[in-house]
Amino acid sequence: MLSKLLRNLFKENKTLLLFMLITSILTAIIGCFVYGVYQNYSISLQEGNEEANSVTITANDWSGWTTSRTDLLTFNINNEQLYYKFNYNNFSTITKGDIMTVIENIPEDMYDDIKYIFCGATIENDLFGLAPFDFYLKITDKGVVQYSDDEIIVYKISDEDYINGERCIIISEAITDPTISNGTGSLSYESEYARVLTGVGDTVEIAGVEYTVSRVENTEGTGWEISFTSLPDDVYFRYEFIIYFNQPVTYSQSKTISNIVDEYISDDAQVDGMDMSILNDMKYYRTIIMITFAVALLFAINLAVLYKYVIEKNKNRIVVFRLCGSTRKKCIRLFLMQGMLVCVPVFAFSLFAFHKLLYPIMVEIFPNAIDCLDIYKYLLILIGYAIVSGLVLFVTLCRNIGKKLNFIGEV
Repeated sequence: MLSKLLRNLFKENKTLLLFMLITSILTAIIGCFVYGVYQNYSISLQEGNEEANSVTITANDWSGWTTSRTDLLTFNINNEQLYYKFNYNNFSTITKGDIMTVIENIPEDMYDDIKYIFCGATIENDLFGLAPFDFYLKITDKGVVQYSDDEIIVYKISDEDYINGERCIIISEAITDPTISNGTGSLSYESEYARVLTGVGDTVEIAGVEYTVSRVENTEGTGWEISFTSLPDDVYFRYEFIIYFNQPVTYSQSKTISNIVDEYISDDAQVDGMDMSILNDMKYYRTIIMITFAVALLFAINLAVLYKYVIEKNKNRIVVFRLCGSTRKKCIRLFLMQGMLVCVPVFAFSLFAFHKLLYPIMVEIFPNAIDCLDIYKYLLILIGYAIVSGLVLFVTLCRNIGKKLNFIGEV
C-alpha cells in the first residue's frame, strides 16, 4: 500500500513533489548556512577581545630522559619536585621531529601570516657540557630558514645551509681566545669553562653528532649558532615552542594549528588555551540544536502546507482505504511514512552536497566558520529535521484525515 502511494505521488502529483523536494533542499542549505554564519559571528566576537599574536604549543610531560651531566646541576636532585620541573622544562616530550612535523603540515597559504617560530633546547655538547640553543625559524616555500630582525640578532646562517641541514657551527671570537674563560648556564645548571677552539675547521660534538666551525664572528661575549634543521629528530626540546603571527591570531589560524597538533603529535604536545570545558561543550551543542530546530520548524510548516494539498489530492483514495478496512491511524501512518521517505533522503543528500560544494565557498567568505560543521553536526541537523518535520506532518495528517468518512466533501 505504501509503495502504491509513493508511485501515485511520483506519477500524479509531480508539481507538489517538486515543491516538497525544493523545500527539503532549501531547508538543508539555509540551515547549514545560518549555523555557519552564526559560528563566524560568535568567533568574531571572541576575537574582538583577544589580541594574542601567537600560538603556544606545550609539552604533555617530561620525556623520561635527562642529562648525564648531573654534576652541572645547581639544585638538589633528590628533591623530586625540583628534579621533575627541571626535566620537564628542558627535556620535555617535545622533540625536534615533533616541531618539524607541525611545520611541514602548516598550509602554504599561512606562510606569509607567520612572522617566525621560536623554540629552544638544552643540549649536551663537548664545548660547554650543557648549553642552551635557541632557534628562530621562518617557513618558506623552499623550506625552513633562519629568522632575524632588528630585535632578534643572530649569527646568520645561509638559507641554503639551513634548508639542507648543514652541520656547521658559527662561534664568537671569544671562544678562540685562550685568555677568556667562556661559560654559560641557567638558574638550574652551570657549564664547564669552554675549551679553546682554534677557529674555522675545528669540530664540536653536539647532541652526539659532529659540527664543524664554519665562521668566527668578531663580536663581544660568548656566542654560537647552529641550524635547527641540522639536529637529529630525537633531540628533546624545552617544554614549549611558539608560533608568532604578523597580526592578531584568528580563530581559523589557531584552529588549523590545533588540528595539526592533535592529528600528528597529540601524544607529546597540546595547544595552549584550545581545550573546551564540558560546560562550554554543552552550551555549544545546545546552540546547534536550537538553531537547527528553529530553521527546520519554519520549513516544516511550509512542508505541512504542501502536504495538505497532497492529502486533498488523495482524499478519494483515503476513503477507499478506509472502506477496505484501513483504520484512521493506519492511513495517517502510511502518509507520514510517504512524506518522510521522500523528504529525509533528499535532505540528507542536500547536506552532503552542501559540504562538498558550498561549504568551501562559505568558509572563504566567513573564515571563522572553518570546522564548524562535521559529520556529527550534520547528523544532529538531519535528526532535528526528521523530528520536526515528522511532528508537523503528523499534526497536519491528524487534522485532515477525519475520524468519520465524508463521501461528499472534505475527508
